[in-house]
Amino acid sequence: MDVKLLEIGSSNITYKELDNPDGPTHSLDKSEIYQITYNNGKTEVLGKYKTANEARNFVISQINEYGIDRDRNDLSLKAYFEGDHIKINSLNKKGKIVHEGNLWDLSKVVAFHELSKKR
Repeated sequence: MDVKLLEIGSSNITYKELDNPDGPTHSLDKSEIYQITYNNGKTEVLGKYKTANEARNFVISQINEYGIDRDRNDLSLKAYFEGDHIKINSLNKKGKIVHEGNLWDLSKVVAFHELSKKR
């Protein structure tokens, strides 16, 4: 998002929307922000993962380890990325694809819900 940064604090960032500079001041916890790109092109990475590949690898590992098809509990999930798109397939116990997933664009994702480690 394009914003005017007002303050980068120790735990949160305050800003105003560029299209509404006289509007309300907003605040986000720094943990919700992956990266800041300043007008001069300098970037500052705030997120837990320093590269997109590190974040992708984490997402894939969690889906592959804990993922269960929401419609059929007897199927596991297997995920992989194609660029910024993720595909998640449902597999039977022999590893055969039962339901082939769609490609989902994750290029603009900024936050994930906490993972539920159901077994």
